[in-house]
Amino acid sequence: MKISFTILLSIFWLGTMAQQKDSLPKKDTASFNKTQKLGEVVVQSKKPFIEIQVDKMVLNVQNDIVASGGTLFEVLQKAPGVSITNDETINLAGKVGVNILIDGRPTQLSEKDLANYLKATPASVVDKVEIIMNPSAKYPAQGNAGIINIRMKKSIVKGTNGTVSSSYTQSDHPNYNFSGNINHRNNKWNLFANITARRSRQNTSGAINRFVNSNGIDKTFENKTVDQDASKNIGYTAGADFYLNRQSTFGFILKGNEYWSKLYTPGVTLIKTNNTPDSSLNTINDNRQRTSRYNINFNYKYEDTLGAEFNVDADYSRYKNNSNGFVTTDLLNNRHIKYGYTANDQDVLTGINIYSIKADLAKQIKKMNAKLEAGLKWNVIQTNNDLDAFIWNVNRFKADTGRTNMFTYTETNYAAYASFSQKIKKLEYQIGLRAEQSVIKGNSIDLRNSKLNYPDTSYLNFFPSVFFPLYHK
Repeated sequence: MKISFTILLSIFWLGTMAQQKDSLPKKDTASFNKTQKLGEVVVQSKKPFIEIQVDKMVLNVQNDIVASGGTLFEVLQKAPGVSITNDETINLAGKVGVNILIDGRPTQLSEKDLANYLKATPASVVDKVEIIMNPSAKYPAQGNAGIINIRMKKSIVKGTNGTVSSSYTQSDHPNYNFSGNINHRNNKWNLFANITARRSRQNTSGAINRFVNSNGIDKTFENKTVDQDASKNIGYTAGADFYLNRQSTFGFILKGNEYWSKLYTPGVTLIKTNNTPDSSLNTINDNRQRTSRYNINFNYKYEDTLGAEFNVDADYSRYKNNSNGFVTTDLLNNRHIKYGYTANDQDVLTGINIYSIKADLAKQIKKMNAKLEAGLKWNVIQTNNDLDAFIWNVNRFKADTGRTNMFTYTETNYAAYASFSQKIKKLEYQIGLRAEQSVIKGNSIDLRNSKLNYPDTSYLNFFPSVFFPLYHK
């Protein structure tokens, strides 16, 4: 039985509302019958949950109560064309290699870390999700399954407002999420902050039976395990926008995430010969992981009423991973007496630094009902990976020289693109070209002081794109 409920508390305050009065002044009959002049008329419209645009599908998460009450992971599970496998790999239109972006920026997370981030992010802090099957030249040539761009919510209401939400799900073990955000906006400044937290646990029982026949002897291996998966996650965002005038905006964003996990898997394998038990294996797999990441972004945006847009982003991201894997096996005879023992230990410390600067220009050509886009990007990724491996030898651990390794990697990427789109009656098309040059350097050292220098690689690739969708009103 599964019981779940969500608690949602919203706090909304506007400084300008303090000037309003609770009652209207009294009027006599003559003045009541006079024609009254309306000071302002506000017309509001609500977008549908799913919008089909020329180059993408848009999920307006905030316009669906059910979707906004869950997590971002649950939103993607229900999104058209998106499927998530049992190992939490995200596929788009049946293809692997989806490029996940947050506010147009790469997440730089592994599949597991990305799944944990999506589960820890309440849908209430998301504005919309863009599903792009055929990316234009504007986007990096990464992956072959398309792009999912997640746009976080930003308040446009002046004054101070905030929300607090929490969800609790009870099955065999409790799972809960929490999120809170606050926003203050006036004529020149917009200040915002957000925090999310998640704690979960899940036990998964598994059983595998294998049957082997060798030289007329039947061997049976009956394995039973229980995966005890527990994790917790804390994320935060803080930033500010400064509106210099109606056209120019300067912005700053700091994002961070801390994640802890423990996967403890005890297992028993009963070995039978001709259906008679002769031995067994007791195995324990203990994996612990902690990851932390943060991103700093400075941006400038120019937008005028003539359809011109110019945007500059400077980013720095830091990712750190510390994981430990410890596996032990007791070998028992048919009387459950221990006669052997094996163990191995593995510690991994990974650090990744990412530097990026990009500039994008867009111009609406109203006479031609067209749009022209162009941009430049510089990106550097620096990776250090330190792997220490140990194996049990007689009565102590010793270094595993075959696996212990120090690896460094640097990739520098330069990119430029241009894209043109136009609408002519019922036909709308888009053409573009993206050029990317990559420079790669790598070095690997093991305990034998054997060095493997990967050849310095530099290559230039061109990625043309043509898109001619037909639609009917």
